[in-house]
Amino acid sequence: MNNRFPSKRQNYTRIPTKKLVYFELGKEKYAVAIEQVNYVVHEFTFHGVMENGISIVQERDRTIPIIDLSVIFLSSKEVRQSQYLIVCKLDSGNILGIPLPDMPAILEVPTDKFTDIPELYRQNNLHPAVEKIIQVMDKVPIFYINLEKIIK
Repeated sequence: MNNRFPSKRQNYTRIPTKKLVYFELGKEKYAVAIEQVNYVVHEFTFHGVMENGISIVQERDRTIPIIDLSVIFLSSKEVRQSQYLIVCKLDSGNILGIPLPDMPAILEVPTDKFTDIPELYRQNNLHPAVEKIIQVMDKVPIFYINLEKIIK
């Protein structure tokens, strides 16, 4: 019997992963699909800020609408100066900017770490764009945002 080649095959199931752009707003953590992020801009100036968190920025010879997620998602309005802008492209072809106080990071997460949001928590006026909770290594959960639902 040759021990180099075991007779039993080991069954490995590979769990698919999803790449995300991860960022923090206040004390909460959020992520969006990396496929929707075109690029990140450092140092920008937005104009026409409305109470609902929507404004615009002139970037690369085009006008981009900006949605400040801290105004939409955070109950405490702990707003810090935004230093970075994630420029995203929606399925409709529309461009959308998300201002952030800190540089976002890339995170690769197994798809089995995406869980549904408990209904009781969802009933507390949670924005419909927050679709899933990502639990990674017993840390604070990350809220997964579907950008397609952010503007509806």
